[in-house]
Amino acid sequence: MTIDEIYQKNPLLKFSVYTHIQSEAVRNLGNDILSALDKGELFPRAYDGFWFWTLGGYEVLRTMDENSNCFEAALGDEIRRLKRLLAEIRMPFAKQKYRGKNQTIKNEASVFASGLDGKNMIFEVDGTTYDASKLIKQTDMFFAGIQLY
Repeated sequence: MTIDEIYQKNPLLKFSVYTHIQSEAVRNLGNDILSALDKGELFPRAYDGFWFWTLGGYEVLRTMDENSNCFEAALGDEIRRLKRLLAEIRMPFAKQKYRGKNQTIKNEASVFASGLDGKNMIFEVDGTTYDASKLIKQTDMFFAGIQLY
């Protein structure tokens, strides 16, 4: 396999080996969480994993956003949008505070609902609900869709 073929298959390698490895770790952890949810293993396996997934996913996107000049403008916009979305749920998990406020959360790091089939985690943060499975899948699709330009 040539270096060009490696970059085509793993485009984040061209930006950073570390970011590539970390994004793959986030994707793998996301798949583990989805698998745990599918098996009904909400606590502790899926919940504990989601805490780490939230922190890791945000940090990978933060790093990419801080270096957005390395990416096409449209990808930079998507990085920023997804980072902002994860930031809303990351703060309650990481600091037990609302994003941009010095106010302690109430129960936002607790599962608000588990979906109709009982195989999901829904969180409510400052009046907005967040679907863990949807966030994981959306983030996975984002990383899977990155292409060289």
